[in-house]
Amino acid sequence: MKKIFQVIVVFLFLLLNLSFFKTNYTNAYSILNTVNLDNADNEKLIKVDPSVQFQEFDGFGIAISGWANAVGTFEYKYLKRIAKRLFDTNEGLGLNVVRYGIGTGFYTDLNKRKMLIEAKNNGVNIFEAFYENPPRWIIGQKNTNLKKIHIKKERYKGFADYLVKRLKIYKDYYGITFDTLSPIYQPSYIKNDNVRDNSNLYKYFFSKKQQEKILLEVFKSIKANGLETKISSPDEKSVDLTFSSFSSYNQKVKDCIYQIDTQTYDGLNKVRLQNLAQSNCKNLWVSEYCDNDETGLSMALKIIDDIKKLRPKSWIYKCALDAEKGKGFFDTPLSNNSTDFCYKINKKYYAMCNFSKFIRPKNTFIAIDDSYSLACIDKKNKKVIIVTVNSDMKDKNVTYDLSKFKNLGYRVLAYRTSLDESFKKIDNISTSDKKLNVSLKAKSINTYVLDGEYKGDLSFNPNKYYKIMNNSNGLYMSCYSMKEGSNLILCPKNKKRLSYTNEEFEYLNNENLNLDAYKKEHNIKNNEHICQWQIIGIGNGYFKLINRCSGLAAEVHGGYWLPNIDIIQNRNAFEKGSQQWKIIHKGYGNFIFINKRSQLSMDIKNILKDKNDEKKLIQSNYNRGKKSQLWSIIN
Repeated sequence: MKKIFQVIVVFLFLLLNLSFFKTNYTNAYSILNTVNLDNADNEKLIKVDPSVQFQEFDGFGIAISGWANAVGTFEYKYLKRIAKRLFDTNEGLGLNVVRYGIGTGFYTDLNKRKMLIEAKNNGVNIFEAFYENPPRWIIGQKNTNLKKIHIKKERYKGFADYLVKRLKIYKDYYGITFDTLSPIYQPSYIKNDNVRDNSNLYKYFFSKKQQEKILLEVFKSIKANGLETKISSPDEKSVDLTFSSFSSYNQKVKDCIYQIDTQTYDGLNKVRLQNLAQSNCKNLWVSEYCDNDETGLSMALKIIDDIKKLRPKSWIYKCALDAEKGKGFFDTPLSNNSTDFCYKINKKYYAMCNFSKFIRPKNTFIAIDDSYSLACIDKKNKKVIIVTVNSDMKDKNVTYDLSKFKNLGYRVLAYRTSLDESFKKIDNISTSDKKLNVSLKAKSINTYVLDGEYKGDLSFNPNKYYKIMNNSNGLYMSCYSMKEGSNLILCPKNKKRLSYTNEEFEYLNNENLNLDAYKKEHNIKNNEHICQWQIIGIGNGYFKLINRCSGLAAEVHGGYWLPNIDIIQNRNAFEKGSQQWKIIHKGYGNFIFINKRSQLSMDIKNILKDKNDEKKLIQSNYNRGKKSQLWSIIN
């Protein structure tokens, strides 16, 4: 009997809470007039929002490295044919960025240099030099236990002068000015073997102190030789290694670096690296990526994910041509023993066509609320460009909402690359009522280009930082730690700096950061950075809030729909509704923040009873007269 009574009590409790939740949810829904609560990936309607504008693109590119050495041994007409396929805007991919691998000797670069010259002749206008392996003469004794190779102390300046002299030769004799130089390549990445077989080159590991010494010496040498080339670094193999390496540099070294280069083979927290680059006012490139998927789908998905999360100025593919099936844009034996040069164009080449032939230099990326799509505008020619990947095994229909554009075109230029199509033009695609309805074929990459321009006001600038002040007390929304899952708070006015908890020291150690350098820098800057936020539009009327100091996103803990749930910071995830906020202007500079998943309002709550103590952020039911739910956004 007692158990039956307990079951009845629990049932009544749940029933009352469900009724309470439904009433409050319906109230919030009617107040805010929000029309769709589903996850964006499950919606058929994809909104394109030109009021949210990201980076202006410099272009897609290719690395001229070992493959070009092989091509350079064939007759020049074959080399020119490959160059045309890569760089010509009409007959080829239209790649306008080149990353050139400087070899160990000027004469050993002879064959590869032919492709560099042809790239320039075909319109390439951005050049970066990178150095993959240091020559043996600068290497000291190898430490076999740590798999490190140390540069002799007296050779740092010699190595820097060696690199810069090479740049000067290319400028004086070939008219090629390298815009940037990446002097170290994957410095923290250790392979199983330190020494390459049948080669006088070492595969090396540079400590952070070694990296700093090299970068400073290269900077000095560039200035001494009167070159305008700028330094890019650290060029790590993963975004997480790039983050930890750059973060560990002292400020003097950071000031020498113009551009953060990162490869995107590994690593998860791309938004954190983007935030680091923006916070330090650095250009950001995806300097290298390569895969063995001949279809090009893996590459296409990587391009979209990298551009949406890292917001790079350029995106570089590593291998144009290779004997390994599927790795390059072309397959060839890479041997000059044959009397004729033959190659096969991979599907990956046509997949790149869907991007590089339409997303051109000076285009500006804009918000689109779909994880598998990119959108940009060509302001000069008044064009809208959308590239979408359907990686599913079945076709699907989508509708693009283009209602914010003016002078929208009716006819749409469309191209598709799929398992049985190679950059095929698709006819009879048109808009209707400012919407574009299309069918995305299974395993396909789709590009749509149409006339359109945007003349309205811009939303919050994702390339700036804002302070978010609570209007009930004048305190700023802040973080107290770099740790994922930590609470967001309102920082008291007498709080001097970001505190370092035991958990944070453990986190920083795991990230291999230089703790002394990190603390020294952040003691100066944290008072400002912990309360500065990127406000990044997604394209569906919602925004992400990314903290400048931690690089993490504001999120309702656990994605719960109930009031009084904490608001924390966590790793950015595009699809998470609990990280998306509708920002509604209530007049007189007052804003409210409504979470997409819960439809509840951002609010505050005292951590302790003392009203002067820290206040944590929570979500609560929207209350029109509640001042603690009103916020000012300060530029």
